[in-house]
Amino acid sequence: MSGTEPFDVTLWLPLFPGLRLSPWALVIGLGGIVVVYLLLQGTYFGLKLKAVGRNHRAAFLSGIPTSRYMMLSFLICGSLAGLAGAVQVTAVYHRLIPSISSGYGWLGLLVSMLVNFQVVPAAFVAFFFAALNIGSIQLPIVLKLDSTLSGVLQGSLVLFVLAMEGARRRLVRLREG
Repeated sequence: MSGTEPFDVTLWLPLFPGLRLSPWALVIGLGGIVVVYLLLQGTYFGLKLKAVGRNHRAAFLSGIPTSRYMMLSFLICGSLAGLAGAVQVTAVYHRLIPSISSGYGWLGLLVSMLVNFQVVPAAFVAFFFAALNIGSIQLPIVLKLDSTLSGVLQGSLVLFVLAMEGARRRLVRLREG
C-alpha cells in the first residue's frame, strides 16, 4: 500500500471486536449529526444559513451577509470533513495515503441534493449510499457484475429525485397561475 509508514499502534483508534468500526468513529459521526441538526433547526444562525442556501440573492436583499454565511458554512463543512478524514486515517488505514477520500465529497453532494437541506434524512441516505459503495465491492465477486453498477444506481436515483422535484414545482406553478 502506498503512503507513509504505518502509525504506531498506540495512535490507532480501537475497533469493535470482529468489525471494522471504531466506537469513537460512531460517536464522532453521530455527534456531528446532532450538532448540525441543532445548529440548523434551533438557531438564528441556522435559519439565516438555510435562507442563503435556498436563495442567495433573496437572502442578500433581506440584509443577510451572504458571503460571510457561505464562508462559515464552508468552515463548518471543512472541519467535519477533516474530522472524518482523521478518523479514517487513524481507524482504517493507520497511515497517510494519497487519494484517501475515494470521491466521498461528490457522494456528499449527491446526498445533500437528495435530502434537500434536511439533517435527519441525510444520515439515512448517506448510510444507504455507503451500503451501495461497500456492496459494489462484492458485485464482481459474488454476482459477476461490474462494480460500477452501484454508481449507475446512485446517479439514477439522484436524477429521478431531481426530476420529480422539478415536476412538483412545475405543478405548483401551474396551480397558482
